[in-house]
Amino acid sequence: MSTSDYGISGELREGYAKIGDQRLHYVEAGDGPLIVLLHGFPEFWYGWRLQIQPLAAAGFRVVAPDMRGYNLSSSKAGDSDGSPKTTRLKATRRAHTPASRTARPGRRG
Repeated sequence: MSTSDYGISGELREGYAKIGDQRLHYVEAGDGPLIVLLHGFPEFWYGWRLQIQPLAAAGFRVVAPDMRGYNLSSSKAGDSDGSPKTTRLKATRRAHTPASRTARPGRRG
C-alpha cells in the first residue's frame, strides 16, 4: 500500500528504516529543519496527513513514521504471528485485564 492509495495530493516520499531487528515505515515531505510527527494509539502516519503538506510548504522536512507494530512497520520480536493486529490485541487485552487477575508477587488470590 502506498501513499497514493490514500488519495493524498502533493509530494510525499515513502521509505523504511531498519533499526536493529525492526523495520519502520515512514512518509516524509519537504526539506529543511526536521519535524517528526509521532502518532498515538491506534493511529498510524495517516493521522498526520493534514499537517504534513502545510509544514513542508513552510520550509520543514516532515517525517511521520508508523510506530512499531502499526500499519506497515514490523512488530516486536516474539509476537505470535508478528502482525500489527496481534500486537494491538495483546495491548488491548493487557489494558482491560482486571487487576485482580494480574499476578503480583507476594499476593494471594
